[in-house]
Amino acid sequence: MNKPMIQVHCSQCQHQQSEPEGLISTNCRACGSYIRASESILKPAVRSPKATKTITCPQCQYSLRVVESAMSSTCLQCSSHLNLQSYELSAGDDTQINTLGTVTLRGRKRYEGIEIAASKIEICCKVRARLIAREEAVLSGNGSLDGKLEAPKITIAHKSSAKARFLITPLLEVNGEVNCIQVRAKKIIIHEKGNLSSKRICCEEISVDQGGILRGRLTTFNMESQNPPTP
Repeated sequence: MNKPMIQVHCSQCQHQQSEPEGLISTNCRACGSYIRASESILKPAVRSPKATKTITCPQCQYSLRVVESAMSSTCLQCSSHLNLQSYELSAGDDTQINTLGTVTLRGRKRYEGIEIAASKIEICCKVRARLIAREEAVLSGNGSLDGKLEAPKITIAHKSSAKARFLITPLLEVNGEVNCIQVRAKKIIIHEKGNLSSKRICCEEISVDQGGILRGRLTTFNMESQNPPTP
């Protein structure tokens, strides 16, 4: 029966060699130096577990865990290919994108595309496209949207001066300034330095912190019982 083997290394020439387990000493086969096994056994490197995150397949809603650094995956239930990459786009990048990562739109010129679907979308420039954010959309800086935006949460970032035609979302959180034609939300929160201006504001619930500003015609309604306005 073969004895279990261990790896030892020579401190003089860094040569590594296999020796039977229980060895007390030996000589380096490369340079002949004396090796004391108790001081020269190579221990396997301890690998820390990689950080993971939970994602949801947009096709079948199945939840699975993937390594945070993964660029893609496959749904274990419906076998759909899942794009996990994040993108930063500017004018001229008009490719249709569907990802579970983050898409950031920035640049001095207006971005024009067909459709972008992502877990999170950050709008930092003028945009003309249909946007679908599965988790959150953020308008920051001088972000301006000419198109339809769908998201379970839309955030107007601090110190922003954003513009949009239609904002339709269950939750609108205003930290900066935004001017739009129509807002339809289940809940609107305007924080201390938030400023919301719109010709028509439809919501079930609204709260305005001290220092927050609301301008426009306000109508309360049940979001689930009425059809949203068509952009």
